[in-house]
Amino acid sequence: MSNVSGRPSAKQPEGVRQDPARGTWYFQAEKTNPSDGRRVRKTQRGFPTMAAAKRARREWLGRFDRGSAVVEPSREPLRVALPRWNDSRDLRPSARRRSRYYVADILSVLGNVAVCGLRPDHVRSLMADLTASGQAPRTINGSRTLLHRFYADMLGDGAVMSNPVALVRPLRVGRPELVVPDGAGLLALQRAAEATPWEVAVLVSTVTGMRRGEVLGLVWEDVDLDAGRVKVNRALQRIDGSLQRVEPKTKRARRTVMLPATVRERFRRFKVRQARTMLALGVRQDGDTFVCSNPIGGPLDPDAYTKAWRKLTVSVGLTGSRLHDARHAVATQAIAAGVDVGAVADVLGHADAGFTLRVYRSAVENSAERVAETMAEVLGGTIG
Repeated sequence: MSNVSGRPSAKQPEGVRQDPARGTWYFQAEKTNPSDGRRVRKTQRGFPTMAAAKRARREWLGRFDRGSAVVEPSREPLRVALPRWNDSRDLRPSARRRSRYYVADILSVLGNVAVCGLRPDHVRSLMADLTASGQAPRTINGSRTLLHRFYADMLGDGAVMSNPVALVRPLRVGRPELVVPDGAGLLALQRAAEATPWEVAVLVSTVTGMRRGEVLGLVWEDVDLDAGRVKVNRALQRIDGSLQRVEPKTKRARRTVMLPATVRERFRRFKVRQARTMLALGVRQDGDTFVCSNPIGGPLDPDAYTKAWRKLTVSVGLTGSRLHDARHAVATQAIAAGVDVGAVADVLGHADAGFTLRVYRSAVENSAERVAETMAEVLGGTIG
């Protein structure tokens, strides 16, 4: 059993811990720079085993004692140091792809700046240039956050004396006006998707609230139609140009959701129809066939699904409703019907019920009011 408290156990060496959310290992170390008495702290994550983290910590401490881990401020240009640092991080494929976009944006403006030469004015110029190019504040803040993490690591290694990015505030991001479908809206989307390649994907999204990649990553082996159970244990992502099934977002994202009886029957009919279509094309349906598939049982493109969703929402009068809003809709409808917040968190694959409670606080409060009103009606004649 792993130690999820973050404290060392009898089996964990000094300075080495397991990250319970990712299942990977990391080390922490702290030493005093003999030249100026400054404490240097180092944290490095993403090791697959405890032994690897222990070995890396020992090597860092050895470099420190030899003087190579306490270096003169790095004069390397960012165009060299930043990509190398980013490629060394333990990231999910989608996060790695996004981080490379951020790196490219940063280097387009600051690539020739030395690591030790970055000033807050440089960061402000970066954000101003990205704003002028039409990027959204949220995207610009993503570039700033990545640069901030890079300098935090450089500071821990002693390669810089301060983190200049910390002195620049992120841009204000306005909260988008959500267009969350109600029950009638969800049904309208299901009807609009009938007889299109997205029929089953929309059905799953609007009934289970599963994430886009989880919906498109389902294969028939994951679906037990007799029991009405769907196992969520993979998500579909584009990696280096090809669509692949990858581990879900978090450990809690690996879960089982239930299908209503009426949806099960639609699944059965669709499975038979899909098998006939594939057989006519010379392909046999099996457990590895994607539930939401192209004519030969292969995966559908996630970005194409997002575009199709936008068109469907416009057709039913829900312009501006995002695919992710289907998750909000399912959660809101379930909570409004009196479903326990913890059960909703389990279905959505949230890390904890507290997050669900914070996101859907208004729905929870409205549900609580209805419970109070119901109890008042039940007990109205018995009190006093």
